[in-house]
Amino acid sequence: MPSPGAGISNTDGILCFMEKNPEKSYVIVEKWQAYLKKQRLRLATARRIKKKEQINTLMKFIDTKLKGKKQEVKEAKLQLIDCKLCSVA
Repeated sequence: MPSPGAGISNTDGILCFMEKNPEKSYVIVEKWQAYLKKQRLRLATARRIKKKEQINTLMKFIDTKLKGKKQEVKEAKLQLIDCKLCSVA
């Protein structure tokens, strides 16, 4: 196998494999496409859940701020530190 600096890129190696074993290469491609689709869905769901949690945290902060109790406001502010939705904290 030639060294990486020999003028053959990784893409050339993949194309060479696809020419030699097209059936195997299509199986690998389908497998990875299915994996990437699952990952895309999982990450989208995780982002949605995180956004809902941030909205709930922000709403709790607003409620405690309206009540006016200083200690509860401080505790609620601490929960907003990682919140991307607001710049209140």
